[in-house]
Amino acid sequence: MLKIKSLKPFIPAYCFAALILIGSAIPTYRLHRLQRQSPILEVLLSDFVMHFVAFSLLAFLLSIGYVKVRQLRLWWVKAAAVALFVGVLVEVIQIFLPYRDFSTKDLGVDVLGIAAALVLFVTLNSKYSYFRDRWGF
Repeated sequence: MLKIKSLKPFIPAYCFAALILIGSAIPTYRLHRLQRQSPILEVLLSDFVMHFVAFSLLAFLLSIGYVKVRQLRLWWVKAAAVALFVGVLVEVIQIFLPYRDFSTKDLGVDVLGIAAALVLFVTLNSKYSYFRDRWGF
């Protein structure tokens, strides 16, 4: 069982997951207006990019949490599972919203983002001592 102290490294990940859930319930008509203003904004605010970046960051933050509390046994599976659970929860919530819809493409992009973040985390953690020393891994 996790102690309260050991939950502290997960606070950024849980807060970010809450932001993802809140953001997924907001109507997108304002976002579409912003996208039409610039071709660069159209790419940066596209559904693909937003899902990829959001779930990459979530998986990265979860990875930091698991490694900091020294839960090293299959930490990457735990981080991926929690991030994917949030992705599925987002899509299930969107089923019940009249202005949003369930999309398996979004779940696929979520999985790509999660995988990319885990590969990046493992690479940074193994190659760069600054990264390990900075966050105490």
